[in-house]
Amino acid sequence: MAGETRNDISVSIATRQQSTTVQDLRDNRLAESSQKGYRSGVKQITIWMQASGRAHMLNADGSINLELFGYGDFTEFVLHKYKNSGVTLSTLSGYRSALKDYYNKQNVPLPNGFGTDATVIYQGIRRLCASETQAGAIKSGTKQPLRHHQYLELCKASLSKMDAGFTHLFLVLSWNLMCRSRSTATIRIDHISDEGDALGVMFFKSKTDQGGTKRRDPKHVYANPMQPETCCILALAVYLACNPEHDSGSLFPGAAQRDRFGRSLSQLVGVTLPAAAKVVGTHSLRKGAATYAIGGSTSGPSIVNVCIRCGWSIGSVVERYVHYDGAGDQFVGRVVAGLPLASASFAVLPPHFVAGSSDAANATGALVFPRLWVHPTLRGVLSLCLASLVHHKAFLVTALPPKHPLLSSVLFGDASAAAILRANVTLTSQTMQPTGIPPHVDLHSQLDQNLAVVRALPSAIRESIEQLLDEKGVTAGNITHAMLEQLLRDTVATIVSVEPANNPSHSQVVEDMLPARPVHYWGGRWH
Repeated sequence: MAGETRNDISVSIATRQQSTTVQDLRDNRLAESSQKGYRSGVKQITIWMQASGRAHMLNADGSINLELFGYGDFTEFVLHKYKNSGVTLSTLSGYRSALKDYYNKQNVPLPNGFGTDATVIYQGIRRLCASETQAGAIKSGTKQPLRHHQYLELCKASLSKMDAGFTHLFLVLSWNLMCRSRSTATIRIDHISDEGDALGVMFFKSKTDQGGTKRRDPKHVYANPMQPETCCILALAVYLACNPEHDSGSLFPGAAQRDRFGRSLSQLVGVTLPAAAKVVGTHSLRKGAATYAIGGSTSGPSIVNVCIRCGWSIGSVVERYVHYDGAGDQFVGRVVAGLPLASASFAVLPPHFVAGSSDAANATGALVFPRLWVHPTLRGVLSLCLASLVHHKAFLVTALPPKHPLLSSVLFGDASAAAILRANVTLTSQTMQPTGIPPHVDLHSQLDQNLAVVRALPSAIRESIEQLLDEKGVTAGNITHAMLEQLLRDTVATIVSVEPANNPSHSQVVEDMLPARPVHYWGGRWH
């Protein structure tokens, strides 16, 4: 089945390549979403031209005649939109980009005003919009960063949604990978790798790297056993277990999965965070994760590592000399996973199977992930997923609705198999080493060990002093409580050991040898 899927994809790609034209290559320099936005912008210009008495500047097919339409007409259009439509600055900038693209497609050079005067005009618009926003005349239309406590609430709510774990995984992945929702929707299962104590997710294309020319390095995603509702590995495990038909293709198969998540997130925010319903969107996750990674602590990751993980440009000079570093990305991954930075628990390992338990794990893994387990390259990823399901089984039973599809899976239906696996799952290991750990976390670990020793000192000192006082009291000839207790114990032990030595028959013989004495009764008593 997996081979057939790959063959179908290969045939589709080969067919598309053979039918590609030179114009297709020109058009493909822009993403489909950008082309759609540009077409909408040009359409708005043509509508304005018809309404403003400039219909003669349109061709017979309704397109703009660039021989008649000039830069002055465009500035009038921008002024009209600013006065009457109440559009944002980004929308006004989009009109300029759309018209530039139209000029380029028509092979007509841009008028001089687009290079200099348009920049001045947009700077003026930007200052006016800023002043109006400050005065409260207009509201800022940008989405706000999602705060970490808000993210926790959304994770708890999304986990219980009856959509086979889709919304929860999309939400947690977008936060941990710090990527755009469009990038999350394109993740493939076979692009997820086992990185030891973490999972790696590879992206071959992004908004800032449309040509795929930058280095291909994995983004590390870590487990959080202390907060299972935000654990990315557990979210992936729940999703894959609820969708056993998944093969090693797209993680979110189907069209418009990004839009599907956007609608689900909007509904989730409206119920869980009603006060933030208008300022929280899909992009709030990316903003919130980056803000949390940088602002959560003064000893957190560097701004450069966060920018590289987010795919943001850091300037041509810096990008030339500063590149991706595995340890830096691992550190960022642990921070956005919600692990406590000021604790030794920051270095916690994910739930995993101990050595020698592969047979039981393989048997159960083939049942829980039937179509994915056959791929040897995915065994490491799926093994961590299965271990997380086993480790958090009690939590999932409590957190999920009774009719959730996961609770009907093989793992939750066979209590004996789950118990056997649970005995082979651990959070500690002599072979798996934690990665992305800053030096101060090791100091926290040593401090925790010292604290345990210090807390045990009072009782140890008290016992030692009591023993010493007892010993000194006996030496001085004083009677102590312990001495009396020991004396009584010794006496009782002596009596117990002597009683069995008495012979009952001997006692009877002695009594028989005694002379009989008559007994008389008078005066109310015996004599």
